[in-house]
Amino acid sequence: MKIMKRKMNRNKEKKKKKKKKEKKKRKSRPKNMKNSQVVIRRITVNMEMKKRMRTTNQTLLWSNKLIKRQFCTQQSVYNRQMHTKQFL
Repeated sequence: MKIMKRKMNRNKEKKKKKKKKEKKKRKSRPKNMKNSQVVIRRITVNMEMKKRMRTTNQTLLWSNKLIKRQFCTQQSVYNRQMHTKQFL
């Protein structure tokens, strides 16, 4: 019985020791404001780049549409001319 008690006590001590160890908490905010400003700047730059990309893509799409339209109209005009020529 005594041996069992000793073992139990040892286990309890071990558990207590384990409980004492705690993880260091990470600070969510950087210590220097400069650092945070850099992070913010980086984010804004990324946002701007994304916006630019989006606008360029849109302009490309738009230009493609225009070109297609022009081609279609040219083709239709050409077809009409040919058609009228046949009947003349």
